[in-house]
Amino acid sequence: MFGEIDAYIQLTRRRAWTAERIRDHQDAQLRDLLRDAGEHVAYYRQLLGEAGVPASRVRSVEDLRLLPVTRKRAYLRHDRVDRLDRRADPSRCDRITSSGSTGTPITVWYSRAERDRRRANRRRARIDAGARHRDRELEVGPLRPHPRDWRMAVTRPGYWWLTRMCGVEDGLEAARRCRADIVWGIVSQLVAFALRAREQGVDDIRPRLVFTGGETLNDPIRELIRDVFRAPLRVFFGAVEFGIVGSPCALGNGWHVASDDLIVECLRDGVPVEPGEAGELVVTSLTQRVMPLIRYSLGDIVVPGKPGCACGNPYARIDEIQGRTDDLLVRADGRLVSPFMANQQLYWREEIRQFRVIQEAVGHFRIEYEADRDLGREARSDITGHFREHLDAERVEIERVDAIPREPSGKIRKIISRIPSAYR
Repeated sequence: MFGEIDAYIQLTRRRAWTAERIRDHQDAQLRDLLRDAGEHVAYYRQLLGEAGVPASRVRSVEDLRLLPVTRKRAYLRHDRVDRLDRRADPSRCDRITSSGSTGTPITVWYSRAERDRRRANRRRARIDAGARHRDRELEVGPLRPHPRDWRMAVTRPGYWWLTRMCGVEDGLEAARRCRADIVWGIVSQLVAFALRAREQGVDDIRPRLVFTGGETLNDPIRELIRDVFRAPLRVFFGAVEFGIVGSPCALGNGWHVASDDLIVECLRDGVPVEPGEAGELVVTSLTQRVMPLIRYSLGDIVVPGKPGCACGNPYARIDEIQGRTDDLLVRADGRLVSPFMANQQLYWREEIRQFRVIQEAVGHFRIEYEADRDLGREARSDITGHFREHLDAERVEIERVDAIPREPSGKIRKIISRIPSAYR
């Protein structure tokens, strides 16, 4: 606890740093990271050797381009012992495993000090978004449509968790009783919770803030959550590999990256994109030393913002998160297309609660959607026409379903491509 508090104080003071000081800090930490990883981590010792780049040659952020990008599937083909610092004792480390909802699960190992750092970063991001240290919190988990067994876990004072075994009706009653200052959960779980609250006429769940992340939002979903909870909505960008990657800008200008701990690159064909252009997000952690992650692709397609922000935050900014490289779609000419292109005709339709687009083959798309009634002829024609024009679709199947299947994490994966890609 004291380690987390010390780290939080240190991180908070860095909000006053200039862009030049942040870059000097990144360069110094990067040199130290590469020296350690090259000497004590077998994976990076091999990678540096194969690239013909001695660790001493990486002196600045620009020099990172000398190293290849690490992708998760290739990384996980190496044994755990090769990915960890040989000086680390796994029995004295913490670990966390991803759900694997978008691919192969990954387990991240970190020291107690690194754990405190992660928690401090998370605390700083939440405070930046309007949270207070003594707020009462309610976490909405993947609630069941119908209760089978009612259980709400209280993991610490002022914190409640609606677990997998909790039915929606019982979850609503619990939320009314605990009177949380902050309600949070991944997007699709909050949507299910908010829809049932509106159906039941529950109007006394009044948090001060709603936090979410893990999935993309459309405008109707934003309006639903705001209408039910009558509270500002703050969207975070995180990953199991790194913890909090981006926290919402105070002025709504996308997400600010924790640049004192992370180096982010946005690449297209290995070349950095300009602000305002979409690219693959590649991240380097400056503080994770038990299991270093250097030029690691998170599999997200993002749009970087211009340097500087009117809110005064000096850190790098991501303006838009378009989707995942795992979900890149393929046109007939072989070109890869952002999943954002498939979303455009679906996100803004208020009659659609949830949807999923599956590319079965080149030119063949299947669209599943949840709604109270079937889409009309005009809506279907607009969607089909969009897919034909922008995605070279020859066959577009549109089907209303009772429920979109969820991944093990409770998320709904909106875009799925069955076609192999170099990114996957």
